[in-house]
Amino acid sequence: MQCIKFKVISSALFCILLLESNLVIAEWLYVESSDPFEDHDTSSISPDIASYSYENDLALAIKCEFDGLNFQLTHSYMLGDSDEEVSVLLRIDNNEVYGPEYWSLQANTISWMPLQHVKNIVEEMKSGDRMAIRITDLGDGEQLAEDVSLDGFRSSIERLSCYN
Repeated sequence: MQCIKFKVISSALFCILLLESNLVIAEWLYVESSDPFEDHDTSSISPDIASYSYENDLALAIKCEFDGLNFQLTHSYMLGDSDEEVSVLLRIDNNEVYGPEYWSLQANTISWMPLQHVKNIVEEMKSGDRMAIRITDLGDGEQLAEDVSLDGFRSSIERLSCYN
């Protein structure tokens, strides 16, 4: 009887601790889509809300576009420099820092990684746990930073037709 009581009490305590810890599982979401006029694949993957460490105006996505695999940041309004660019730093785990690199700014709220860097960064992301991002508006110096979980990235990237 004592053994059963211990199991019930320890199970109840475990459940309480689990609920109290606000355990959140991060994952990457796949969205299937295609261009309505040219029918090329425009599917994407992006981290769910639980994957982000901070609540700010910075989100990322890996997308299929007409020119292949792309890395996109969506963020609050940025001025950019005279070439309509922002500066971006990335770091996966404790690996070497990528950047600062100039990324193209589109509609003042979307920035695109130069295509020649996408494949290497994606490969590094597949074996990483976390990625730190810092984007700097070269027009006024404003910075946004984010720390993103890479849990589920490896299986999600495999779903994109432009990755293979």
